[in-house]
Amino acid sequence: MTPPGSPSALPVPVYPPKPRPGDRIAVISPSSGLPGLLPLPYELGVERLEKEFGLVPVEYPATRTMGSTPAGVPTTSTRPSRTRRSAP
Repeated sequence: MTPPGSPSALPVPVYPPKPRPGDRIAVISPSSGLPGLLPLPYELGVERLEKEFGLVPVEYPATRTMGSTPAGVPTTSTRPSRTRRSAP
């Protein structure tokens, strides 16, 4: 165990204050636009944030768009296509 104050000690994490009723919170979909395909679970979650926690959800513009970028513009994959090599 590393003693506190030594150069290799990990920094103590700093957490933001917990949200309180009336606070605005961002609602995003970081990996996909699934709320556009499956709206029910998404809507239930937003409703719960409002009714049970008193928060004000603010939906990110691209939350319901599949394949969107942070600017909200749909994009296509830039990965090179994989081709099978023929056997020698």
